Amino acid sequence: MVTTAETLRTLLEYNPVTGVFVWRARAKNSGAFNSNFAGKIAGNNNDGYWQIEIFGKAYKAHRLAWLYVYGEWPPFELDHENRNKLDNKIKNLRKATRSQNEMNKIVRSDSKSGIKGVWMHKRLGRWTSQINLNGKKKHLGLFDTPEEAGAAYQKASAEMFGEYAVGARAGF
Repeated sequence: MVTTAETLRTLLEYNPVTGVFVWRARAKNSGAFNSNFAGKIAGNNNDGYWQIEIFGKAYKAHRLAWLYVYGEWPPFELDHENRNKLDNKIKNLRKATRSQNEMNKIVRSDSKSGIKGVWMHKRLGRWTSQINLNGKKKHLGLFDTPEEAGAAYQKASAEMFGEYAVGARAGF
């Protein structure tokens, strides 16, 4: 189990500019690692995150990058600022609360409105907008158009989450 940055640094080399981990060469009799992997990229894509297995335990590479660079496990969640979960450059990683991390997600692929936090209230025949903060839902109102509802979401998101907020339209 990787518990310290020192242990991690003996096993892997991390490039903070590219965000890529590479296996280090180690003594063949160490028993902890097949020397055939030395110099090769460590890990694989698992559910959209780069993951590296060390001593039989899987670690998300962005958390390992934080440990490698800062010498400590991140105390909370880490957010990929550009929303690319495979981009583990250290400049792309930042500490975040659960709510902040959720706010930096794009609109869900199954959204019928195509706008984050917006859906059609079928019974009332109007568009509604809602935002979540720390697991609590805040209703932002009913609107005539999805764009109006989206603007309300964007405004609330910017006020509540600042730099962690993203645009309401898909792909922002």
